[in-house]
Amino acid sequence: MIEFRTLGTLELTDTDGQEVHSVVAQPKPLALLTLLVLHHPDGFHRRDTLLGLLWPEHEDQRARHALSQALHVLRQALGEGVFLKRGQEEIRIDRGRLRCDAVEFEAAVAQEHYEAALRLYRGDLLEGFFVSEAHGFERWLGNERLRLQELAAGAAWKLAYQRIEQGELVEAERTAQRALSLVATDESEVRRFVEVMASAGDRAAAVRFYEKFAERLRDEYEVEPAPETKQVMEVVRNRTKSAQKVGEAGLASKHGGAPEAAAVPVLQSAKQKEPAVSGRPRKVAVRWTATAAVVTVLAVAVGLIFRDRAPGTAFVPDRVVVALFENQTGDSSLTPVAMLAADWLSDGLAQTGMVEVITPAAVLGAFAAAESQGTPWSGSGGTLALAESMHAGLVVSGRLYRLANDVMIRADVVRMPGVTVLGAIDPLIVAPDDPGPALDTLRQRVMGLLAIHLDPRLATWATTVQRPPTYEAYREFVAGLGLLATPGRALGLPTQVERRERMVRSATLDTTFMAPLIHALRLDKTDMSYAERMEFRESILRVIDQRQHLLTPVEAYEVQALRAPEDRIGNYQAMRRAADLAPDRLNEFAVAAFNVGRYRETIDILERPDLPVGLRPYPWKLLTVSLHFLGEHERELEAARQSRLENPGHRFFMGIEVTALAALGRIDELEATLDESLATGRTTEGTAPLAWFAAGNELLWHGYETEGRAVFERVVAHIRAEPPETQDSYEVGLALLFLGRFEEARVIFEQFASQATEGLEREKDGALAFSAMAAAGLGDRETALRISAQLGAAERLGWQRANNVLHRAMIAGSLGDCAGAVEFLNEALSLGVGHFIIHRRYGLMQCRDYPAFQEVAKPPG
Repeated sequence: MIEFRTLGTLELTDTDGQEVHSVVAQPKPLALLTLLVLHHPDGFHRRDTLLGLLWPEHEDQRARHALSQALHVLRQALGEGVFLKRGQEEIRIDRGRLRCDAVEFEAAVAQEHYEAALRLYRGDLLEGFFVSEAHGFERWLGNERLRLQELAAGAAWKLAYQRIEQGELVEAERTAQRALSLVATDESEVRRFVEVMASAGDRAAAVRFYEKFAERLRDEYEVEPAPETKQVMEVVRNRTKSAQKVGEAGLASKHGGAPEAAAVPVLQSAKQKEPAVSGRPRKVAVRWTATAAVVTVLAVAVGLIFRDRAPGTAFVPDRVVVALFENQTGDSSLTPVAMLAADWLSDGLAQTGMVEVITPAAVLGAFAAAESQGTPWSGSGGTLALAESMHAGLVVSGRLYRLANDVMIRADVVRMPGVTVLGAIDPLIVAPDDPGPALDTLRQRVMGLLAIHLDPRLATWATTVQRPPTYEAYREFVAGLGLLATPGRALGLPTQVERRERMVRSATLDTTFMAPLIHALRLDKTDMSYAERMEFRESILRVIDQRQHLLTPVEAYEVQALRAPEDRIGNYQAMRRAADLAPDRLNEFAVAAFNVGRYRETIDILERPDLPVGLRPYPWKLLTVSLHFLGEHERELEAARQSRLENPGHRFFMGIEVTALAALGRIDELEATLDESLATGRTTEGTAPLAWFAAGNELLWHGYETEGRAVFERVVAHIRAEPPETQDSYEVGLALLFLGRFEEARVIFEQFASQATEGLEREKDGALAFSAMAAAGLGDRETALRISAQLGAAERLGWQRANNVLHRAMIAGSLGDCAGAVEFLNEALSLGVGHFIIHRRYGLMQCRDYPAFQEVAKPPG
C-alpha cells in the first residue's frame, strides 16, 4: 500500500516502504498528486480543472503537455495501476492502492473518533510547501490548511469535553491546550471550557488554563482576552475563594456547613427568550446578511460602477454572480418570489465552497446604483455591466412571467467577457404561495449546467439542501430589510424595533432559516440599554448555536466575528476566512484589518484588481486613513481627491482631503478647500466645522502651530456667528481647548455635564473628561485627578468603559503624566479601542515625543 502523509512532515512511500524522492523533489507532480488525493477524493478530475489550478499561465497545448509530464512522473514512481481513467479527459486515484493521512483524519472526525483523528493530525497540511505560478492551487491549499486546522481544533475541544465526562481532567486540560495551539482565538470555547472544568471540580486547572490562554494572546497578538472572558474567569476565581472558605469551615465542623451551590454558567440569563423551535428539520436557503444601509451606501457610488469601465476588466473564471430575477408579471406582490429565486441559487453555490459567489445584497446595491443614475440594467448590456463591476466570469439571470393563470420562471447562464450563453434552463411553473418545489428544481438545473463547465460536484451539491425557507418566513425577512419593492428600490426602511421583531418572527416561522438570526445580530440596537443589547445578542446566539449545522462556512465565520464585537483579533481572523470563501466579504475583511491596525493589509485588500467595484464607496475612508497612518500622505491626497471626483457633491469626502493637505503642510490649498467647505453647510460629517477640526488637529500634530491655531479661531468664530438655537457649544469647547482658552472651555463642559439627562452617560462622561483636561490646563491637578478617578469608578460596560479609560489617558497626558497615559492606553487597547482612535487626541498630543507613547501608538501591521 502506498502511504502519502501530508499532515506535518511530508512523506511518500511506495508499496515496499521506500521513500519516493522523485515525486517529493518536484513541486508540480507533488501538487498534482495532492489534488488527486484530497480535492474531491472519491470522484474523477477533469484535465481542464487540473490545468487551471496548476498551469494557468500556459496556453492550452503547453499546459496539457506539462500535465502529461507530471502524470508520467507519478506513474513511474507509484505504478500505472494507481490511476484510473474515464475516457480521455477524466482521471482519479485508486483509493484501494493509496492511503492518505488527511483523508483518514477527516473520516475519523466524521465518525467521532476524535482521539484517533488527533493522532493523525501531526501538523498543517503540506507545511512549508509552495508552488510558484499556480495561484489557483495555492488558494485551494491555503483554504484546505485552514479548514483542516479548524477541524482538528474542533475535534480537540470535543475530545476534551469527553474526557471531562469520563473524569480524566488532566488529559482534558492537555487536549484543550492542543485545541488552543491549533486555533488560539476562539474565546467562546475558552469560556465554555473554563466553566465546565470549574463545574467539574478542578477550579485550579480552569484558572491555569485561562492564564496560559491569556499569555498566548499577549505573546502572539499583543492583546488581552475579551471582557466576557475576563468576566467568566472572575466568577470562577470567586467560586474558588468561596470554596476554600467553605472547606476551611468544614474542617472546623464536618457536618455543620451547607453544601456548595451548583455552578451556574455566568453568561446565561433567565429572562432571555428564543424564537420557538418548531416544524420539520430542513436545511436553510437564503443567506442575506448585508444590511439595507449597505445597500444604500452602494447606491450612492454610481460613478464607481458605471464611469470609465476599463475594456480590460479582469474576470475571475470561477466567480459567479446571480442577478436579481426580473418580475415581469406586473404584480408587485410576486417580487419576493423573484428575490427568493436569486437567493436560493446563490445559497446553493455558496454552500459548495467550490466557486466564489457574490451575494444578492451586493447585486441589489449595484442595481440600485444603476437606477439612481437613470440607466437601469437590462438585457446583455446590463449583464455585462454587472459582471464587470463584480469581476465575475459567470452570470446567472432570470425572469418571472405571467402565463394565463400560472406564473412561469426561467433562467440563463452566460460566460464573460463575451456574454456567451452557456445554456438556457427550461421554463418552470411556480406556485406563488409555495414556490419551494419549483425553486428546488430550478437550482438543480442551474447547478447541473454549471457543473458541466466548472466542477462535476456542483451537480451533487444541488440536491443536498432539501427546501428553501417557507414563503411566509421569507416575506417577513425581506419586509424587515425594507426591500419589498422592485429590484433596487426600497419602500422605506422600518424602525429598528420593527426590524428586530420581523427578524425574530421570520426565524420563528421557519426554524431552519438562519439569515434573519444573523441579520438580527447586525442590526443597530442604540434604542436599547447595554444590558438589553447583551441579553438580546446572547438569546440569538444561543439559538444559532443550537442550529450550527445549518450555517454555511461563510455564515459560521460571520457569526464568529459577531459573537464578541470587542475581540478585534478574533473578528479579523474570522472575516479573513469568510473573505477567502466569498469575495463580497472583502469589504468587511478590510474593516476588520483596519480595526486591528493592519493598515498595509487594508490597502492591499482595497486595491485588489478583482475587488467587486460596488464594495468600494464606503472603504474610501479606510484607504485614505490607512495611507495616512503609514505616512504616505501624497498617496493619501491622491486617493482623497479621486474619492471626491467619483462622488461629486458628497461632502463627507472633503474632510478626508483636508487631513492629507494639513499633513503635507500645503497651507494655501488647505485654506482654499476649507473655504469651499463653508459653502456646503455643516449638516454631515466632513463639512465645516468638522472638516476644520480635522485640519486644525492635523496641523498642530505636525507642528504647524500658528496655522493650526488660526483654523480653530475660525471654527469658534464660525459657530458663534450662527443663530443661538443652532450653535453647538460642545464643538466650541473642543476648539477652545486646542486654543488654550481653558477657563472658557471648562465652563462649557461643566454646564454640559450638569445638564446631561438619564441615558446620556457616555456624553456626560465625555464632558466631564474634557472639563478635567481644561482644569489640567489651568494647573488644577486636584480637580483633574478627581474627575479621572470618578470616571474610573463609574459602572460602565462595553464601549462606554473603554471610552472612559481612553479619556483617563487623555487627562493624564494633559497633566504631563505620559507614563500614566501610556498605561491607560494599553488598557483601552485591550478593551477594544482601535489604534486609529489614538491619533490627534487632545491630551495625547503632549506625549507624541514620548518613546513609550510612540511605541504603543505604532500600528501593529
